[in-house]
Amino acid sequence: MSLTEEMLTNGIKGQREDQKPKLVSTDDIKLVLSSLRRSKRRENTLTARRNYALINFLIGTGLRLGELERLTWADVDFDESLIRINESKARRQQSIPLSEAHARELESLGIGNQLVCKYTKQLIYPYYDGIKQI
Repeated sequence: MSLTEEMLTNGIKGQREDQKPKLVSTDDIKLVLSSLRRSKRRENTLTARRNYALINFLIGTGLRLGELERLTWADVDFDESLIRINESKARRQQSIPLSEAHARELESLGIGNQLVCKYTKQLIYPYYDGIKQI
């Protein structure tokens, strides 16, 4: 590079190449779900059931982690099979479908009585103390 070229380009950053998003393979997803399913059957603890339901729910619904953290029982409409996202990345309310399998998984968590929790702001996936988010 000549001196004039150096002076012209001084302080200019080179163009960054776009990086492709890192995707998880289908085989990896199957391995994780299989491991969590085994753990759920062996341990049969709330944590093991929650972990399986949480990962399965993320994969099946496409929710972002932040959206899942804020999800409460009042946001889930079991009758209409919908999940209401009150604060999405686009900063607007949206709804996503709730499959029968995911509805059964949520109901099987047994965190409180869903009929009562349906109208409360209790988090679906609470942390150990029941208040702090995941």
